[in-house]
Amino acid sequence: MKIFRLNTLWTKMSFAIFILVVFMMSMVTYLFTISQFKNQRQDLRQNMRRIARQIATIRFAETDGGYYVYQDWIDKIINSDAGEDLVYIAVFDESDALKAFVLNYAWLDIGDLTYLTREEKADIIKALSNNQIASESQKDFDHVVVDILVGEERIGKVDVGFSLIEFNNSMQRQLLLNLKVLALFLVVGIIGTVLMSLRITKPLNKLSAAMKRVSKGDLKHNIESSRQDEIGQLAQSFNHLVEGLREKEIIEKFSDTIAFTLDQDKLTSVLIKQLVTSVDATGGALFLYHGGDKGSVYFSESYPKQSFRRAVLKLSDNFYTQCISTNCVLASSDAIRDETILQIERELSFPIKWIFPLKSKNQLLGLILLGAKKGNTGYSQENIQLLQILINQATPAIENLFLLDELAEQERLKRELEIAKNVQRRLLPAVMPAVKGLAVAGVCEPANEVGGDYFDFFEQNEHRLGIAIADVAGKGTFAAFYMAELKGMMTFLSHGDIAPQDLVSNLNSRLYRSFDRKVFATMIFGVLDTIENEFIFVRAGHTGLLRRDGVDKKTRTVLPKGMGLGLASDRVFDENLQQQTIKLNSGDLLVFYTDGITEAMNDSLQEYGEERLIRLLDRCKDDEPNRVTKAILADVNRFTGSRLQHDDLTMVVIRID
Repeated sequence: MKIFRLNTLWTKMSFAIFILVVFMMSMVTYLFTISQFKNQRQDLRQNMRRIARQIATIRFAETDGGYYVYQDWIDKIINSDAGEDLVYIAVFDESDALKAFVLNYAWLDIGDLTYLTREEKADIIKALSNNQIASESQKDFDHVVVDILVGEERIGKVDVGFSLIEFNNSMQRQLLLNLKVLALFLVVGIIGTVLMSLRITKPLNKLSAAMKRVSKGDLKHNIESSRQDEIGQLAQSFNHLVEGLREKEIIEKFSDTIAFTLDQDKLTSVLIKQLVTSVDATGGALFLYHGGDKGSVYFSESYPKQSFRRAVLKLSDNFYTQCISTNCVLASSDAIRDETILQIERELSFPIKWIFPLKSKNQLLGLILLGAKKGNTGYSQENIQLLQILINQATPAIENLFLLDELAEQERLKRELEIAKNVQRRLLPAVMPAVKGLAVAGVCEPANEVGGDYFDFFEQNEHRLGIAIADVAGKGTFAAFYMAELKGMMTFLSHGDIAPQDLVSNLNSRLYRSFDRKVFATMIFGVLDTIENEFIFVRAGHTGLLRRDGVDKKTRTVLPKGMGLGLASDRVFDENLQQQTIKLNSGDLLVFYTDGITEAMNDSLQEYGEERLIRLLDRCKDDEPNRVTKAILADVNRFTGSRLQHDDLTMVVIRID
């Protein structure tokens, strides 16, 4: 009967590895869960703040004298998909009196009551708005408040309350899942620690013959011995010496072979063949990651050569996590032997014994799968160490190949983005329109190579000029695609003498049918008549129009009501769209801009803001449009300092001569 012992040193090392695994996995699980919770909660609050801001931008005409516009709008929101988690929406006037509200019964514990009066609903909303909530319910509720502004005047606020019950339940389920994964890590760590403690001794009576073979260059011969005395220790020392010489020879040859290999097929062929032959395995296969889904690897090479029908392997989350967290995995482990392993074995002609992840900086580059050793002798610790050394040598070479491919792809994308940038630049006006009585300037600076901001001019006749400025939600190529679609529709619809309200209504109808439901755009479109000295325009959820009076040189915001394009059907959109006419005087300055200017942030996360823009225009002595645009951009750049531009900057400035 063989007796297996763990010596004192190995006991200490096993204990240290176990403690380290427990500590690291516990910290990773904790930090990941906390980070995930914070990010998801921040996203939820941000979504609710967007809803509140959208409501706050709704304006009603003073002649109407009521808040029915808000009530109609918030009723639609609470019944839409966006209102799924909402508890209430409340609109208060400047004296904090509740003017419009809607309450979702589903999130409230109101006992057996099936009907509440309007006053009872109002009392509940006021209590929630003032955080008058039972202590045990505090964690399940939150709300955001956004001021309603007309220019610099605060006329009220919008308070949006939302439930965190579903959010908290989701996080509890995620925490439980993370704890289960942590438990699996610990099981695998214990099994690996125990397996690495085994050693095989060799008998002394074969030492002489073995030394002769070694002297002739045979470094594959080992001494078999089951003795535990000094002779057994000598046999073990001899085997270590031979193994070291053999590994040194293998490592040196392998290093020389891959040192300057830039051909992927040659490198992978040499790698898998060397790994299989160095430990005398029955076979091996190499799978590499080629971008895309991080949980998928692609068949690259096998030894001995064989066909492989299933080229792509989708790794389970547990499998992927195990590969990232360990240097090697025993394929027979219950924690890793799932459908992924069974799927691979059905394709290969040998059962898988060990799995070695190829990884760099916690990123999976590929998998090396090895069968059992010939003769079923089992892998020694020295075998595992040799394999790991060879893999560590090959990993930088494979990573370099990936980097070369990535650089080539980046160069290709760079060229394509440059082409896209030039194409988008041609979609914007190359020359400002020459209309008698007007001086015009426009500028667009995308945050990336391409962006979603848009402005354009449409000369209807020698004294009528159509002006459009728009902002597609999002940035980069995604927004640029929809910007190009918006440009095409505007070009088609702007022909002829059409009222701004009719044109924008028609545009919304088309965009509502063609845009993704998560995509919308804001716009100001109007027609400037130099004969009638008036500007007729509509605002579809866009930032307000700034008008600097040519007489008193004071800048004011013109903000008719309107909602974003593509958000609602024709009836709802048209009900919330107001066409407004401005009588113009000589010297008037009209400034159209996107929110990339007013929402530009400095290092303290402060926004530039509309008030700062208005003060700049009031101070500006020069009213030449080109110099006004440069002054605004320069002031924004001074404000943001070293902080990178996070949104497109677009504006149009027109002076009435």
